[in-house]
Order: sequence, then C-alpha cells, then structure tokens
Amino acid sequence: MSAERYPEARLAELREVAAYTLDKAKALGADAAEVYLRQGTEASVTVRKGEIEKLEEGSPRSIGVRVWSGAHVASTYATDLRRATIDGLLADTLALAPLTDAMPEQALADPARLADGAAAHARAKAL
Repeated sequence: MSAERYPEARLAELREVAAYTLDKAKALGADAAEVYLRQGTEASVTVRKGEIEKLEEGSPRSIGVRVWSGAHVASTYATDLRRATIDGLLADTLALAPLTDAMPEQALADPARLADGAAAHARAKAL
C-alpha cells in the first residue's frame, strides 16, 4: 500500500510495535531478532442467485518474529499486536529456539568477519 494511502499514524504505530518487539527480544536474551508486521484491508462478497448474501470487510494485522540464539533459530506468528501478546510471543519463541536443531549456517556472522561498509566504499572509490 502506498504511503499516500496509508495514514502516517498507522505507520508510526507499526514502527513503535517493531521497535518495542526488537528491544524486548534483546532484553529477554535473543542474540538478534527480526520482526515483520502486516496490516491490510480485505473485503469478501458472497453472491447467491444474483443477490449479495454476505458482505464482509476487515483490517487484519499480524506480527511475525524470528530470533537467533547461538546457532539456533525459531520463528512464531500472532494476529494480535498488543504488548502482552508480543511479550508472550517472544517468550515462546525464545523457549523454542534451543529446541531447534543447531544450524551453524544460520548463526549470526562473527562481527570481526563483516565488511566495514564505509571502508569498502572508500577503497572502491579510490580504484
């Protein structure tokens, strides 16, 4: 949905939910976390014998969370953006992480091995 059609207040609310979720995940012990939020508008029409039988409209909202704990990764999803629900979602996700198979290829990269974007840009520019 374009920014023109999406009220700034809704975007601000989603940003606040994302920030809260990431901060809370780190506070609860996640090495890292990823959050994705969805909010949209849906409509459904049921027609029988040429007449509208049912007309429904809704604005579903959802949140997905993925956390890293060492080489363990877990994801969960909910359709309620209240803080109490997010807190429970994060607790569940962090409890699931150690139960998953360790996958070193999904572990976070060693920060010492990550490229320094500014330094790489300066080297490339000097060429």
